[in-house]
Amino acid sequence: MSFGGRKITISSTTWLVSLFLILGIALFTNPTASVGFIVVFLILLLIFLSSTGFILANITGDRESGYRSKIIISSIAVVLIIMLRSTQSLGAMDWVILVLTIAGSFFYFNKRNE
Repeated sequence: MSFGGRKITISSTTWLVSLFLILGIALFTNPTASVGFIVVFLILLLIFLSSTGFILANITGDRESGYRSKIIISSIAVVLIIMLRSTQSLGAMDWVILVLTIAGSFFYFNKRNE
């Protein structure tokens, strides 16, 4: 069984580096001291989630059309939810708008990849 060789090696390396950088930021910095740390953390979280999705897609062999866009949209959605929840700015209507935006993105990219 082949897992995609080079692709899984690049994804694994990216996953491991981003994990260690996230842990480093979480352990050695104070996010209330600078907004820059929060921005770097969220970018690294996006890279980490995307790499995790690509690793899982390569291991399971799920390489249908548009799997890359689904992984990216899912990663962006998780980071947006975490970002908005941490600022405590998600009301009921905000959740509805966020869910509709994410569902619309999935629908758009599925139609585009057909």
